[in-house]
Amino acid sequence: MPRSANFFRSRPSIPFMVLFLALLASCALLLMFHQEKEAELISDIAYLCLLVGIALEVEYEWHPLRKLWNLLRGLPEFKEKTAPYFLEELNLKAWYVRFAIEKPRVAIYSLFALTTLLFTLPVIFNFSSSYYGLPGDGMGGIWWGFWRKFSWEHNLHYTNITLVGAPYGQDLSNRPWQFLYVNVYEHLLRLFSPVVYWNLIIVLSFFLSALFMYFLVHYITKDKLSSTVAAIIYAFCPYHIFHAYQHLTKVTIQWIPLYLLFLLKLVDDQGRYDNRAKLIKNALLCAILYAILCLENYYYGYFMAIFTIVFLIIYYSYHSIKQGRLAINRNAVLGLLLVFAFAMIIIVPATYNIIKISLSQREGSPSPYLYSHPYESLGFFAAKVRSYFLPPIDNPLFGKLSYRITSRYNDYDNLFENTLFLGYLPLLLALLALVRLMPRYRWKDKEKNLLGSNLRSWTIIFSLVGIVMFIFSGPPVSTTLGLKVPLPSFFLHRLFPMFRVYARFGLLVMLCVSILAGIGMSYLFRKLKHTRLALYMLVVFLAVVLVEFANFPPYKTTSSREVPRVYHWLALQPGDFIIAEYPMVASNEVRHYQYLFYQRAHKKRLINGAQVGTPGEELRKKLIDIERSQTIKTLASLGTKYILIHKDMYQQGTLPLALRKYYNTFIYSKPLPEFNNNEEPVIDEKLGLQRVGSFEEVDVYEIVK
Repeated sequence: MPRSANFFRSRPSIPFMVLFLALLASCALLLMFHQEKEAELISDIAYLCLLVGIALEVEYEWHPLRKLWNLLRGLPEFKEKTAPYFLEELNLKAWYVRFAIEKPRVAIYSLFALTTLLFTLPVIFNFSSSYYGLPGDGMGGIWWGFWRKFSWEHNLHYTNITLVGAPYGQDLSNRPWQFLYVNVYEHLLRLFSPVVYWNLIIVLSFFLSALFMYFLVHYITKDKLSSTVAAIIYAFCPYHIFHAYQHLTKVTIQWIPLYLLFLLKLVDDQGRYDNRAKLIKNALLCAILYAILCLENYYYGYFMAIFTIVFLIIYYSYHSIKQGRLAINRNAVLGLLLVFAFAMIIIVPATYNIIKISLSQREGSPSPYLYSHPYESLGFFAAKVRSYFLPPIDNPLFGKLSYRITSRYNDYDNLFENTLFLGYLPLLLALLALVRLMPRYRWKDKEKNLLGSNLRSWTIIFSLVGIVMFIFSGPPVSTTLGLKVPLPSFFLHRLFPMFRVYARFGLLVMLCVSILAGIGMSYLFRKLKHTRLALYMLVVFLAVVLVEFANFPPYKTTSSREVPRVYHWLALQPGDFIIAEYPMVASNEVRHYQYLFYQRAHKKRLINGAQVGTPGEELRKKLIDIERSQTIKTLASLGTKYILIHKDMYQQGTLPLALRKYYNTFIYSKPLPEFNNNEEPVIDEKLGLQRVGSFEEVDVYEIVK
C-alpha cells in the first residue's frame, strides 16, 4: 500500500475534513438555488466539522491535551522540585534566573501572560464590570453583544434590528459580517456577558499574538531569548494597543504570524517532501490558517493575500539569484496551488453574499454602505512617515511631545488608525541585522554557518517585504520633487473600493521589523557565553521595549455599570414606546454609540440609528433641528413618546472630552448642524412638548400631542 494511503488512514481528522468538504459542496448547490437559510445552517455544521477536524489534527500532531494532562499529573512533583528555589535564602533574583534556565518554556509563556495582565490592568479584577478600551466605538461593540443576546431571547434574527431606527428598524442582511465572529465567537455570549466576551477576546489576543510570534521567530532564529523579545514587540506594539481601544475585530492579529509560520514551512520544505501526503498536509494547514485570519477579519485577509504575493515573489527571486537557477520547483507550485484551492473552498461559501454584492457593483451606480468608500478618504486613512517614528500620545514619557507634533497636522482622521510606532530599540535591532549583511561585519561562526546563512537570507527577504508593505500603507498619491507619483492604494481602490484604511498595512511593517529585530538579537545572544548574562540582557531589552510601548498610567478601561440616572428612569416607565435622543447624530458617529451603550439599561426603542446610505438616514437629516415645529410633528407621527436633550453634548460638540485628543481637531472642531453651533437648543413647550424630568445634563420631554 502506498505510504500516502497509510498517512491518510492514520489521521483521525480526515473523516471530518471529508464531511466538511461534502457539506460545503451541498451548501454551494443550495446557494445556486437561492436557499440562503438552509445554506447558512449547513455551513454552520460544516465549519463545526472543520473545527473538530482541526482540533483532532492538532492533538494528533502536537498532543497538547496529553501534555496538559501530564502537566497536571506532574504538579505535585513540580511543586517539590520548585520548592528549593524559594527556600534558598529567599533570593528571588537567583530563583528567577535558575527557574528560567531549567524551565525556559514555562518561564517564557508566563512572561507573556504577566505582560498581558500588566497592559490590561485593572480589567482582570473587573472582568465583568469594566471593559478594556475608551468610551467610543467600543461602546457600540458592547451594545452589539447585548443585541445578540436580546435577539436570541426574543427569537429574532441578528440582522433584523428592531431596537434602533424605529419604527422601521435596521435591515443589515447585506452587511459584510465577519464570519467567525457572528458564527463562532459570538456563541460565547450564551455563556458570558457582552463585557466579559469583549475582555476575553482582547486579553487572549495579546497573549496569543506573543505566543504565535514567538513560534515564528524561533523557527527562523532557533533562539528562545531573541524570539521572546520579538514576540513582545509584535504583541504589544502601539498598533495593537490602539485598536484594542476601539475595534474588537482588529485586535485579533495573532493568526498572522501563525499563518506566516506555516507558509515559511511550506516553501522552505519544498525540496524535502518524500511523499505528496506531507505536502498536502502542510498546504491544508496553511490554507486553514489563512482562511481563519480572513474570515475573522476581511481587512487582514486582503492585506495578507497581498503580503503573500509580495513575499513569494521576493523569496523565489532572491533564491533564484543566489542559486543561479530557478528556485521554485514542482512541489512548491503544487503546494501553493493547493493552498489557494483549499482556502477558496473554505472562504467562498462563507462569503458568498459579500462576493455577490461586491460583483454586482457598477461604475457610477449607488453602492451599499461599507462596500464602496470614496477615493478622497484614502488620504486621511493612509499612514504617514511620522506615524512610524512618533511614540504614541499615551506614552507616559514621550506622549506629550508626540501630541504637540501630531496636533500640527490636518492630514489624518484619527490616531487609532495612524499610531504605527515601530519602537526605537526594535529599529536599532533590525538595523543590526542589516549591518550583519555587510562582509566586514559578519561574525565568524563555523559551527552554525548554515544558520547564519539562513538568517542573512531571511534578513534580506523580510527587509524587502517590509519596505513594500511600507509603500502599500501610504497615500494613493505621493508628491516627490514636485511630481505626483501614484502608490499602490491608488490602483487597488479601483478594484477593491470597500477597503479604505491602508494605514493598517503598518501592522505588516511591524511584523517584518519584529522578525528583523529577532534576527538582530539572535546575533547578540549567540556571542554571549554566559547564560545569566544573556538573561540580564533579555530583561534590559524587554524593559526598554515596554517603556517605549507603554500606554499607562492611567489605564484605559471604561466602566460598564455606571449608567446615568435618566436611563434608570426610562427603564421604569411602563410600555413599549420610542424615544429620540438629541443631538440626532448619524449612526456611525461616536455620540450615537453612547446612546446604544446605555440602551442596554432601558431597552426602549430608539428612533436614532438609521443606517448610513438608506432612506432612514435621509429622514434623520430632516429631524436634526429640534426647535422646528415640523420636527416635533414628524417625531409624533413616528410614534415617539420621549425626547432626551443632552445639553452637555451640544456644548462639547462632536467628540467626548476623553476622545478629543485622538482625532484630528482641524476636522472635528468644525460646527455641525447636529450640534446647533455648540449651543443648547431652545425648546418651546408650546410646540407640543412637556418637560417631565431633568437629570444632570439631560432634559426629558414628552410629546403630548
